[in-house]
Amino acid sequence: MTVVLPQLSQLTWQNLMEAACLFFVLQPICDTQSMEAIVAAFQEVAFIILDARRTLCLASYLYHDMPSFRTLQLQNFFVPKSYFKKLRSYWKAVDFLLKAGVCTSFPVEDFVALAEEVEHEATRGTCHAAELLD
Repeated sequence: MTVVLPQLSQLTWQNLMEAACLFFVLQPICDTQSMEAIVAAFQEVAFIILDARRTLCLASYLYHDMPSFRTLQLQNFFVPKSYFKKLRSYWKAVDFLLKAGVCTSFPVEDFVALAEEVEHEATRGTCHAAELLD
């Protein structure tokens, strides 16, 4: 691991996926210090493809798929389902991604920005009450 972790930022997306799969396999035999090092290394590298343009992003850029985030219409910022399919281990991947920084709460600054956007649309008259209730 001491060889692979410092090189994560140099790896291709395919190699990053293979590294993540390798760490899932090794997880049961890793000590706490090693797991912390692995998570810390992945927190610093963009390793999740977000869109069709194959844009890589950090885990901390994304939100965990939760009903409250669906209500806020943040589905474009969820970890893509295709990512989980490639890892072949949904629950291990979710646990790892949460440790790597996928958001489980809505930051205050994002909430304020969203509220200002809603206020702006409401004052322009482009937003109808029925849309707010959807």
